[in-house]
Amino acid sequence: MKLFGYRKRSLPVTPQDEDRRKRDREIDQILDESGISDFWFWRSRRSWHFSKKDRDGVQMPVDHEIRFVDYEPAVGVTSPDSGSILMRTHLILTHALNFTKDNAPQKRQSQNPSLAPKDFAESLGSIVWGGSNGLPRSRIFDGVSYALNHRPDYVLWYGKKIYSETNLVVVWDSCSAVNWDRRAIALMVPIHKARKESGKNAEIYGIATDSYVWNFEHLDNKGQV
Repeated sequence: MKLFGYRKRSLPVTPQDEDRRKRDREIDQILDESGISDFWFWRSRRSWHFSKKDRDGVQMPVDHEIRFVDYEPAVGVTSPDSGSILMRTHLILTHALNFTKDNAPQKRQSQNPSLAPKDFAESLGSIVWGGSNGLPRSRIFDGVSYALNHRPDYVLWYGKKIYSETNLVVVWDSCSAVNWDRRAIALMVPIHKARKESGKNAEIYGIATDSYVWNFEHLDNKGQV
């Protein structure tokens, strides 16, 4: 095909491009199966995010702020890349969980004083960031079972090890926010379905981030966004 006298040349398809296409096709199928409409979803304001411009209104814990002061010169990058994004994401998630655990005993005392300290400590200690082992590895679409081609990057697990459960998944990426949102929702749907089928509370949360902008998603017990 010629455009203004020049022949249009198509760029070669890389393995990364093909993997992304497979992932996008799978996301489309999962969203179709779940009944979540792309048209409604992308125009919805029920999905909200936390970005750099919001920082002035948030009180950051002092020790968290110190970690980031040390982080910037240690990484030594002037613009975000996949390596720095992963490091920032890991730092934020790890410290946020540790900070929550450190401050949880005071909240427990005021909100649920009847819970024995030992039981509370065991319950709190079971909450960890982990991988995707234990999550559904297949899905049914049009009566056919398919292996899931993409997985969450972080899963917040709780409970005894052999009976661990989750209601929060995290994905990180350096691509557009649209891809983040779709990937997070698509990963939440199979977990929601599995919990629903086992008679458990199927409410689930998702986070998609590049470590600077944080998109938060939520599926209620009925599967509504």
